Amino acid sequence: MSRILDATAVVLMRENGEIFWVRRSPELSFMGGFYAFPGGRVDREDADPALIETVEKTHPPNERYDLRFVTCALRELFEETGVLPCREGVEPHRLRSARRALLEKRQTFSGIVRSLGVTLDAGGFRYLGYRTTPPFSPKRFHAHFFLLFLPPGQEAEVWPGELAEGEWITPRGAIERWQRGEILVAPPTLSAIEKLERYPGTRGIEEHFQKEDLPVPRIELRPGIYMLPPPTPPPPPA
Repeated sequence: MSRILDATAVVLMRENGEIFWVRRSPELSFMGGFYAFPGGRVDREDADPALIETVEKTHPPNERYDLRFVTCALRELFEETGVLPCREGVEPHRLRSARRALLEKRQTFSGIVRSLGVTLDAGGFRYLGYRTTPPFSPKRFHAHFFLLFLPPGQEAEVWPGELAEGEWITPRGAIERWQRGEILVAPPTLSAIEKLERYPGTRGIEEHFQKEDLPVPRIELRPGIYMLPPPTPPPPPA
């Protein structure tokens, strides 16, 4: 059985209800070509005491998750979209330069925050719940989902690499594209989008998202095509 890695995903939303999702590069070994929310696994750096202390000022500790997941959400959101929630305004060209330095591993995320002279603001992150990849998956993640409205004056932009593209779309539009068979969507992402479409304005989404914290959630790769694990291991090939 694969080792479970901690991870985060961020549902970035505009005031008009549109969400920002990304398409993973087809070259990736896990979920290549699938649409998902910005996010990734928790790194050792996400436990940096300076980052945790900064985050704690605007996002109080929660018994359902530790603050490493929030610092990871901030870092991954910046890496993948260029959005950096902070109290101070930062010129777009400085954000782009800092993002490039982070992606090229010339600076750490905590170093970026110090060099920009900003105070991270995690107060806007709303916790939605978690999903754990089923036991039969070759790679497993325990991912916490957060909802965040796009900070004023910032724009989300994908730079090709691990991600192929990103776009703003309504939850209904995303579901319709998937139903027409035009795209592949990671099952946890699809589940979250269905709830966003069902509860416009996000009212009630936290409660209903967390109701499905099941050991093996529904896995619908195509409309009407479900992946169901067998109750027992299959017999070996003849």
